[in-house]
Amino acid sequence: MTSGVDADFDAYYSSISSRLYVIFGSTLTVIGTVSAILSCIVFGQNSLRRNPGSIYLIAFNAANLLVILLTLFPVVIANITNIDASLYNVLFCKIEFYLRLVCPILSRHYLVLASIDRVLVTSSNALTRQRSTHRLAYWSIAGVTFITVVFCSHLLVGVNIIQLYPGFNFCHYEAGNYMSFAVYSNLIINGIEPCLLLSMFAILTLKNLHRIHVQPVNTTVTVMTTHRSKDRTLTIILLSEIMSFIISTSPVVTMEMYQQITQYEIKNARREVIERFLMYITFLLTFVHPATSFYLNLTVSKAFRQNTIQLFYKGGRHDITHGSQSQNPRAVTIAVRSTKQ
Repeated sequence: MTSGVDADFDAYYSSISSRLYVIFGSTLTVIGTVSAILSCIVFGQNSLRRNPGSIYLIAFNAANLLVILLTLFPVVIANITNIDASLYNVLFCKIEFYLRLVCPILSRHYLVLASIDRVLVTSSNALTRQRSTHRLAYWSIAGVTFITVVFCSHLLVGVNIIQLYPGFNFCHYEAGNYMSFAVYSNLIINGIEPCLLLSMFAILTLKNLHRIHVQPVNTTVTVMTTHRSKDRTLTIILLSEIMSFIISTSPVVTMEMYQQITQYEIKNARREVIERFLMYITFLLTFVHPATSFYLNLTVSKAFRQNTIQLFYKGGRHDITHGSQSQNPRAVTIAVRSTKQ
């Protein structure tokens, strides 16, 4: 196999991945932005915001919006314009790389916090259920945010523009022991750990729900069944979020683990091209979960659909009322005068 054939092989797969990012990535950017904004608005309604679980989901969807705009969108623009500013400006390289890792970590760990809250809420122990509070939600979110921002600050120093060969630059970790530390820590914190924690808390939540269903009906259970419908709604939403996250994230985690296991093997040019192509595709798939969260919630939760419909109904009614009043100011003035009389 000649080098010319290798170059054509590389160009072919690079062209496919670029087109996928332009078409599929652009679509995910649009629907993901709408999804995150609408989710924040729906969970921010008074009827849901009273529940501590909604606080975690608001933070989760706000982080999803950052993931879409600060992680996916720059990659899409780079593929559309064939210009990547992070390859020519060191400061831009460091900041973009930092945000590209921090935003997904925040999103995934906010989801972990929400899953812990569901374990507390579905517990059969009343004292355990009482630990789910707004105060705990705010402090937990603030703590995770602070730890993540500080822990990842090493990226602002250890990431730089690397020249693989003349005319080919890329923004990546500095070579050496630091790169090994950064790669493995990212694999664990951004991939393996969230998947394991979310799976574990989902199982615990399902066990708690099973215990509640098999218990004899008594006053406590009746009260909880009557007054905790919002908890059931948020639990259903969260379990579907966990399943969606694991499905969309597992491929890239598997690819990263495979690359670390086979990093010392001698690979031919075609194998490297295919592995790089699969890495690009699996990375793109990770954005399916944050981009489709709102639409998934609409599908699995009747209460969420009703809250969304009420939100649009109230907004449309407000616009109609405001428009009719602005079109007939004289009628409004007469009504005010008659009231005073």
